[in-house]
Amino acid sequence: MKNTFGIDIIPENELQRLEVLKRYKILDTPPEDAFNNIARLATQIFNVPISLISLVDSEEVFFKANVGMGNTKSTSRGISLCSLALLDPEVTVFENAPKEPCLLTNPLVAGEFGLKFYAGAPLITHDGFLIGTMCIVDKITKEFTLKDREILKGLAAIVMDEIELRLSAIGVEQDKEMLRMATDAAKLGTWHLDIKANEFIPSPRLKQLFGYGHDEIMSYEAALNAIPQEYREDVKMAIELTTNNGSKYDIEHPVNDVKNNKLRWIKAIGKLYNSASGEPSHFSGALWDITERKQDENRKNDFIAMVSHELKTPLTSLKGYIQMLQLKANDDVFIVNALSKANNQINKMHKMIQGFLDVSRFEAGKIHIDIQTFQIKELIDEAVDELGTIMHRPNIISHTCEDFLISGDKNKLGQVVNNLLSNAIKYSPKSTTIEITCKQVNDLVQVGIKDEGMGIKASDMEKLFDRFYRVESDNTRSIAGFGVGLYLCSEIIKRHHGKLWVESEYGKGSTFYFTLPLI
Repeated sequence: MKNTFGIDIIPENELQRLEVLKRYKILDTPPEDAFNNIARLATQIFNVPISLISLVDSEEVFFKANVGMGNTKSTSRGISLCSLALLDPEVTVFENAPKEPCLLTNPLVAGEFGLKFYAGAPLITHDGFLIGTMCIVDKITKEFTLKDREILKGLAAIVMDEIELRLSAIGVEQDKEMLRMATDAAKLGTWHLDIKANEFIPSPRLKQLFGYGHDEIMSYEAALNAIPQEYREDVKMAIELTTNNGSKYDIEHPVNDVKNNKLRWIKAIGKLYNSASGEPSHFSGALWDITERKQDENRKNDFIAMVSHELKTPLTSLKGYIQMLQLKANDDVFIVNALSKANNQINKMHKMIQGFLDVSRFEAGKIHIDIQTFQIKELIDEAVDELGTIMHRPNIISHTCEDFLISGDKNKLGQVVNNLLSNAIKYSPKSTTIEITCKQVNDLVQVGIKDEGMGIKASDMEKLFDRFYRVESDNTRSIAGFGVGLYLCSEIIKRHHGKLWVESEYGKGSTFYFTLPLI
């Protein structure tokens, strides 16, 4: 076995550890839903593209669950970072892997794969042996807090419980109880909503997050009422989409503690489960406290808003001076061109600053939506006319969007269309065609903006609508921006009860879609 780490990766108790690992009879076995579901949960909790449940054998690392790594079933122990996580009972974290001395020659870090972040919590048996890891991976650097480490350790405990249960084949009720205990260790609240019986069963931890005692009754209606009014309708709609259409439930919102009215932020994920006959049976999921993270975000937003506001004043004055100079430039071609370019740069800076201000306002819930009724065609025609002329792209094909009447904030929805069309123009060659389509899907209008540009890698697509996320490549380095445009588009569409997503093939182009309710 080739060791790429430059340090000893074999524990002192290796022979005993391998004997313990083999007693579980789990190495190189087919995937199982119980483990796959935990791995998927980890990717959603930590917002990463890759999550693995690994089992470390003498020379190979086998993956019992694999989310984000294709059909890979195993890898060499000498290159797997899980080999390092096996050496410490605490969580092993590399927030910026290329900077770690032991990873400088590791092919996953230094090679084409481009691993930048790794966190692995060991799977510890009841008699204290480390047999594998619950790990998460990303291709961008990340901060990983103490609370994050606690949650990952909790998920590892759930995995280990599942392995123990798999071996001992104990009854279903004990299975549920052990899973509950492990979930509590991870400080996750869980719920179960029986759709037919309309029965709501919250876990003790969930009750605690809403301010209820362990033995107190907490109804489904009480849970909804604890959500502030300005967020309640969004939560109700998200639940409705999940229970009616099977959509993934993934949402962040505050709740008021019923005891002291203290505001607490939570993140919730869940899904719809079907009965054996294929009919919707129950809606279940987990939630956890993200108040600390939200407070950090709010402080950042306040700072961004303050700085952006202060920058706008001198920028406005500078623009005024340049416009005055343009009027007095006479026929000096060099000066006229230089002032024109300076004015364009100021306009770009103004758009960036406005984007930062909009982000902070959205996060603080201070964006006002001015509702009016209009045709979606108006937004598209205006964007095509304006951007096609300014950005010198006559080859934009806009298929008819006649008679699609919607209700919303025309200016903000126009901002969405402008941003998506502008991106299609910026990220595709001038000789290619951009196509805009509209069609009705049930009670929604679906708009698509298709380009023949560079496309988007699968690893970037999940995070494309995150705040401040930018796709980094040789093709994008020359294009200005801070990664707020698509985030703002996503937030605007959400507040109009629609959906924004992308379909793309790297190297062949992308299509951005959004839906809005029809009148």
